[in-house]
Amino acid sequence: MPNPELLEMRRTDWLELTEEIFEKIAIGSPMRRTKFEGMRRNIEAAK
Repeated sequence: MPNPELLEMRRTDWLELTEEIFEKIAIGSPMRRTKFEGMRRNIEAAK
């Protein structure tokens, strides 16, 4: 099951994502394979 905090994130939350928040919401998630830098790159590309 996805982290409930992950499911509640809105567009602005993704744009303001910090490494600290990423580490918290990505626990046990395949998102961890992307790592924070990869996630930031994907977010920027999706703007």
